[in-house]
Amino acid sequence: KKFPRNFDKIQAFERCAAFDGDADRLVYFYRDASNEFVLIDGDKIAALFAKYITEQVTGAGLSDVFMVSVIQTDYANGNSTKFLRDKMGVHVCCVATGIKNLQKEAVKYDIAVYFEANGHGTVYFSPRFYDILRTIIIHKDVDQTIQIKRLLYFSKLLNTVVGDAMTDLLAVEMILKHYDWTVENWNN
Repeated sequence: KKFPRNFDKIQAFERCAAFDGDADRLVYFYRDASNEFVLIDGDKIAALFAKYITEQVTGAGLSDVFMVSVIQTDYANGNSTKFLRDKMGVHVCCVATGIKNLQKEAVKYDIAVYFEANGHGTVYFSPRFYDILRTIIIHKDVDQTIQIKRLLYFSKLLNTVVGDAMTDLLAVEMILKHYDWTVENWNN
């Protein structure tokens, strides 16, 4: 782990992002207080997305309607799996390596965050998810909360076709702004 070329002079805790050559993978990195390189990979991005989505689902009173799932591969960090399942209470499923395996599993859920550790991933929102939100908005079956709007807007921000690091970056930045988090807050 080392800084990319031309990034050797970044300040401590300055948030940086990197795409791969065809911009279908996203990772973040920064320099910590000890001047060390710190990588924030797809597992951390998935946890951030799951946290935000779960809070919006809960705040909207839809916890009994939607289960937020995180789909990981065998290369996922075991600690991230434990954190998601034990600390966040999120349903976690592991599948064989490969984005096609993540996608195949994701469509079984209403909301599925799926990322490989290498930063390749997105969030899947089912047609049922959109139907229910549309029904709530049109018929006002429950109070329209800000959380419902946030869920809808977040789902529209993302490109649910896997491999769009730019929309993933915009979603990460939006969530960090929402929580008023620095890169260090996110990584801890």
